[in-house]
Amino acid sequence: MAMSPRVAPELHADKPPTLAVGGVRAWLLTTAIAAVIGLGIGYRLGLQDAATGSTSVEVAANRASAALPSPVMVAANPSRTTVAPFQYPADPVGALSTGEVTFEQLQARVRSDAQVRADLWTRYQSESDPLRRQSLLALLAAAPPEALTDWVAKLVADSDPTRRADGYRLLTNLPIEDAELRELVLHALQGEPDSTALTELMQGLQPGLLPMEDAEPIAQALQSLAQAGAPAVRAAALPGLAQWTDRARLDTIYLAALGDADAGVRAAAIAGIDASGVSTPELRGALLQLAANPAENTQARHSALLALSRFRLTRAEVELYRMLQVEVPVDPGHG
Repeated sequence: MAMSPRVAPELHADKPPTLAVGGVRAWLLTTAIAAVIGLGIGYRLGLQDAATGSTSVEVAANRASAALPSPVMVAANPSRTTVAPFQYPADPVGALSTGEVTFEQLQARVRSDAQVRADLWTRYQSESDPLRRQSLLALLAAAPPEALTDWVAKLVADSDPTRRADGYRLLTNLPIEDAELRELVLHALQGEPDSTALTELMQGLQPGLLPMEDAEPIAQALQSLAQAGAPAVRAAALPGLAQWTDRARLDTIYLAALGDADAGVRAAAIAGIDASGVSTPELRGALLQLAANPAENTQARHSALLALSRFRLTRAEVELYRMLQVEVPVDPGHG
């Protein structure tokens, strides 16, 4: 019986040859060399990682992240930003106090939304708390002129002086160039019996670019109130009088007010003189007399000195002024 030669199993006829015997030896040698090289490289990398204090987890993470592409930062598209729509609050004044809405947000709705204006007007009419009522009035002041004019007409005709005062406050937000509004102003200046309401009107009244012919009736009414009204009314009329009246007529009015028995009227006269820029010798002498009066209150004396600082003074008046500066203590919170 003939003996068949011994061969590797993979050389059987039923299995295709994959690698020659000599090739196996070469493959084993190559694998061993690669393993040695790999161990050496790994050893060196390990030393580097140990020198930097990195753990094996960190090293793996660093290598993995290094292999990944860098993320690309995409700027947010402002047009895609969702902004919650403004919700008109059930209690506008309460929402203002809590910061739920801003005054500007509500004013914007007052300007653009007739239903919001109607709601605030209804709330104002039924509100009993003075502070909440004034908050509602401040919001209503942002309404268009046609709405304001309607409310003003109703308020100034009210029997309640506080309502009329609110009406005058709204009235000063309207353009006085309107002839009908000027008639309302003039009627109030000539016939308003409540000094508080009248003061509210005068303190907010501005002539703007009103022609002299149209301003003259109001100017004459203010002059009368500055000289013959109640003390509080005289004090309210004096500071802004220069906006309506020629300087030539102010000298006599301010001179009389500096000698008024009421301290508030005297203080208002000093403020008016300072704001108007009038500077006659008679006013200069009256201011020096008031500043030198030890019976006058300190604030009024100091205000008089401040007003005198823009006057042209004689040598003797300058010496007196310097003496009074030492005598009258300066209030740090004044001037």
